[in-house]
Amino acid sequence: MRHRVTAAALAALTAAAGVTVAGQGAAQAAPTGRTFHVDCSADPAGATGSRQHPWTTLAEAGARTYGPGDQLLFKRGTTCTGTLAPRGTGSARAPFTIADYGSGEARAKLDGAGAHDVVLLSNMQYPTGTSGVGEGAGLGACSCKAED
Repeated sequence: MRHRVTAAALAALTAAAGVTVAGQGAAQAAPTGRTFHVDCSADPAGATGSRQHPWTTLAEAGARTYGPGDQLLFKRGTTCTGTLAPRGTGSARAPFTIADYGSGEARAKLDGAGAHDVVLLSNMQYPTGTSGVGEGAGLGACSCKAED
């Protein structure tokens, strides 16, 4: 069975799973973070993760370590095939956010091509998303794992 998850579903699953793990105190100033874009239908030449030159694969998005306030945004209306296991951490005041960007009603889709976990959030502190559950999210499509 192929699992597909939309960026919206991923956002809802991270929030619903209660993956906020105790981290640094709220007195810390909220970092602004960086924004990274993924458009799996774009030309891969010169891909930097910027809006003008987005990453074109989940492997590129998973190769970066994310920090507080960072955003990983998937282009609406596109489908990325593979799996995503982002690394890093957010903070209580500046979570790591996964969402989609662009116009149009079609959500970004992540197609695991049969993988059990399309998205694996392992030992990430404060991941969050900005949307509700979208179409195509299957059981096991997103897993949240915390280890000591």
